[in-house]
Formats: sequence, structure tokens, C-alpha cells
Amino acid sequence: MEFRIRLAAESDVPAITAIYNQAIALQSATADTVALNIKTLFAILLDINADSFRILEKFGFRQWGHMPNVADFDGRECGHLYYGLRVAP
Repeated sequence: MEFRIRLAAESDVPAITAIYNQAIALQSATADTVALNIKTLFAILLDINADSFRILEKFGFRQWGHMPNVADFDGRECGHLYYGLRVAP
């Protein structure tokens, strides 16, 4: 299962809807980990995308790492955040 959460502008209702839908999918994926024998979930996202990491934190993910200023979008530098959740002992 693949999750991609894009940066949502305040007026970007389709993006906000997509983020909400992905949060629901994330909840479902987290519940299915035992059946799929998955022990760890992780996500890589842009550090400028606060909505995305808030969703992950809501579902128990914690920040495992940060690579500052490794991405450039039309002259705007940002970093990657690495979030993880251990779902098996």
C-alpha cells in the first residue's frame, strides 16, 4: 500500500480531501499490519508539510529522522522527515 500526501494550500480543497482520505487509508493499513506480517511502518515526507506529519502523529508515528534542505522545488528548499511506527513487539 502506498501513501502520498501532497502539500495543501489553504484554498486547495481537493488536496485537503485527499489528505483526509489518506488518513482513513492509513488507519486501515495500520489495522491490517498483523494479518500482513508487517512489523514496521514508515513514511518520508517534506518538512514543510505540517498537515502530513500531524496525521502521522495522530496515528502514533514518531519522527525518526530529518534531512534538512535535501529537496528543491522551484528554488524553495525543504527537508525530508522520516516518521516510523513499530507495530509488532
